[in-house]
Amino acid sequence: MPQPGSTIEHAMSAPTRLLLLIALWSSSTSAAPPASQAQRTAHSATASHAAISLGPWSVQWSETQLTATAYGQPAMSLSEHIDGPDEHGYRSQEHFQVRSMVGPWLSVDHSWYSEGGAHPSYGIDRTTHDITRGGQAIALNEIFSEAVLFEALRADTVIQKYLRDASVETLSELQQSLYGECAVSFSGLLTSWAFHHVRGDQVAVRIGLGHGCEVERGNFTELGLYLPIPSHLRSTIMAADEAGTLMDDLSPR
Repeated sequence: MPQPGSTIEHAMSAPTRLLLLIALWSSSTSAAPPASQAQRTAHSATASHAAISLGPWSVQWSETQLTATAYGQPAMSLSEHIDGPDEHGYRSQEHFQVRSMVGPWLSVDHSWYSEGGAHPSYGIDRTTHDITRGGQAIALNEIFSEAVLFEALRADTVIQKYLRDASVETLSELQQSLYGECAVSFSGLLTSWAFHHVRGDQVAVRIGLGHGCEVERGNFTELGLYLPIPSHLRSTIMAADEAGTLMDDLSPR
């Protein structure tokens, strides 16, 4: 099990990244967990469709569409697409994968690929959407205290590598001092995350960061943090853990 401050995945080579992305996009896949797992959780799945229901919040997705509802009313939607090639040889694809759902917070990985220019472009980014706010991104500092986040991030090895000023004292200063060069974009540091698993009074959070420039296109860096579960959210997080809708449960086996 990765320890706090560890890097889960980093610096994948460009050929490997491209082959991985092409393999994912060229196959007919869904984000559904194995059927044996689905039978013991609050979500159901088939080869091409999956659904999660947690209290008043529900999400359904297929190979091409994701829709979420709050209290039975439409709240947000995402669509996959495959376009081209056109007469100029341009084509593009976009896909998504559900990573976790806790209460109204839905974490999704978005991947894309396009070609027809000087070189192919491809990458992955992660966003946690708040279903109650029409799918607007929710930041970690809206859930956890900035002091807790600052200490956890400052201890991470990737953060330490790209932190230009080690004397920072606040979360805001830390964000401003990060520069990932071409390898890592820190622009979504606080909104690019998913709940991974529960360990005692802590919840594991996986922050997923895309590349910083096209030279490192496709690079995806994942940070692992353990954060104390806020008392007012413990029942919500534990309900998701029991339902099997954390990232560790939804990840392909």
